[in-house]
Amino acid sequence: MIEALYFLAGTLIGVVITAIYYARFHQQAQQQTQLKEQFEQTQNELHGYRSDVEKHLQETTDLIKELQGNFIEVTKRIEETKQRLASPPKVEDVSMFSQEADELLKTQLSKKDAPRQSRPKPETQPIDYSANGDNESKDEQSDLKVEKETELS
Repeated sequence: MIEALYFLAGTLIGVVITAIYYARFHQQAQQQTQLKEQFEQTQNELHGYRSDVEKHLQETTDLIKELQGNFIEVTKRIEETKQRLASPPKVEDVSMFSQEADELLKTQLSKKDAPRQSRPKPETQPIDYSANGDNESKDEQSDLKVEKETELS
């Protein structure tokens, strides 16, 4: 009977020790499973983030290429406009009138574009048509007026 008690005590101790180890290893196994799940989730998020970044960079590259193409088109357009504005159409090219009218316009334009002759400057002073043409008599008249005004006062 003592042997049976020892057997029972040994079995009981074995069960308790096994339960403790099982609980401990089971807890570690659960933690390991949780860590594994977190790792997989983090990896999936990282892959998603990488794909988002790659997609963003690809879209940015496409937009930059489109912008570059638009810039080239704008540059060409500006150059064409510059050339158009730099060389205005000739009168012959824009013939909206009859041939006689065009010839008349050409002669008028050539006369207008010809350098204008300056008028000759007169060598003599213009004639003074006032009653008293010289400045001395004007000064004398103003002096006489002042004297008359003082006498009247």
